[in-house]
Amino acid sequence: MTFRFRVTPELLDQIETLLPAERGDDGSPSAHDFIAHDLFAIGDYVTEHWDDLPRIFTSRDDYARYVKPGNTVAVISLVLQRVADEIIGVDIAIDRHGLPDPDEGDHQEPY
Repeated sequence: MTFRFRVTPELLDQIETLLPAERGDDGSPSAHDFIAHDLFAIGDYVTEHWDDLPRIFTSRDDYARYVKPGNTVAVISLVLQRVADEIIGVDIAIDRHGLPDPDEGDHQEPY
């Protein structure tokens, strides 16, 4: 089956809340950078690999989660819902920086 990826206005609002409107002086991505360089790629991936994505609920096949490194951010976690021939982005979490480098700065071991 061929799927179509759809982004809701609510998901775009979430992205705009998580990322700044303008690219940072340090090169950190803007919401527009993320949408152009990550979100379209995610859409291509999830429409081709829906069956391989981990399911959120064992009793429901229509919700899945995409978790992967991004092109402009460290990690993206996206909750997806399949409705008929569409895969809809429902909720997103973005880790802009990733884990701290243990060789830099003050770092405490977890144990």
